[in-house]
Amino acid sequence: MMRELFYKILNSGLWGGGSRVKGLSVSENDTDILFRMGQLQAVAGVMMMGMNESGLVPVRNKTQWISTLIHIEQKNRKIELLAERIVSGLKKEGLEAEIFKGISVAKWYKNPLARSYGDIDVVVAEGNEKIEGLLSKWGVECKRLYEDVECSIEGVNVEFHQRRDFAYCPKDNRTLQQLVKDFPNSNEVYLACIMVHLRRHILAYGMGMKQVCDVAVMLRNAELDMDFMAEIIRELHMERFCAALFGFLKRCLEVEVFPIEPDCGRNSVFIEETVWRDGYLLKMQRENRSKGLSALRRVAGNAWFWVKRCVRMSAVMPREAAWFIPYMVKRRVTVLKS
Repeated sequence: MMRELFYKILNSGLWGGGSRVKGLSVSENDTDILFRMGQLQAVAGVMMMGMNESGLVPVRNKTQWISTLIHIEQKNRKIELLAERIVSGLKKEGLEAEIFKGISVAKWYKNPLARSYGDIDVVVAEGNEKIEGLLSKWGVECKRLYEDVECSIEGVNVEFHQRRDFAYCPKDNRTLQQLVKDFPNSNEVYLACIMVHLRRHILAYGMGMKQVCDVAVMLRNAELDMDFMAEIIRELHMERFCAALFGFLKRCLEVEVFPIEPDCGRNSVFIEETVWRDGYLLKMQRENRSKGLSALRRVAGNAWFWVKRCVRMSAVMPREAAWFIPYMVKRRVTVLKS
């Protein structure tokens, strides 16, 4: 019951209209629970917009709710301005950059400022090796983690990447990078990158509702060429995963038009249950458990976790599940050699 009510209010926040909860009995305690659910799934701002649309803003915690929404909106404005300055600063240094995910997806939301904020992901395809030197020149401390450079600028976590995203399967990854190169301004290719990122998240350590909403708003609002989108999905061998994800969106988030036929069966339910079970907590839980462990125990624990995870996820992403362990082994060896 509470999950169904959550979806009704989330949809009101995503698409507008408050009639979804008409006639339902919603107590003050229910609104508190729904707010906490929204926080855990990183959609608190959208949930608050939905509750406002539905006339469910609580009296008891109204001040807290208003201050939370104001904080989210102010943080988003700060991140947007900072991202523009970073891209502009890189351009002055002769480097072309783009913002991936985050604020670049928020424009498809009914209220972009209500999307919960996160890191700034900057893609610098050419000249990524210069990033550390430039950040040092700007007086910003940073660290390189494998292919990425991470830092904090004005209290905001910023990550610099060589590419928007990647697939663990080498062949699929080559196809993805070529698509980005051939169609740099395509919304369809952009959404494909978003879904590849989401798929990697769910395979490695889970995903939250915010990432699911990103796909939903693009499918409904980005004016996609669905035939081209379907072709991309097939080229990337993502049919099974996308069908299950689209089934989840059709059942729960009021998305009706898809590039391929949604699977509303058990694979769709599997995706939904994984979102609610893991959310954004699994990664934090695993990081906390690894603290204080020896390198050997940490590696062994990760390996066993990943093997079980790949087996469990193989039904919806067989190619990625098969290539995930080899990719992680190669990554660890590369890090040890450097």
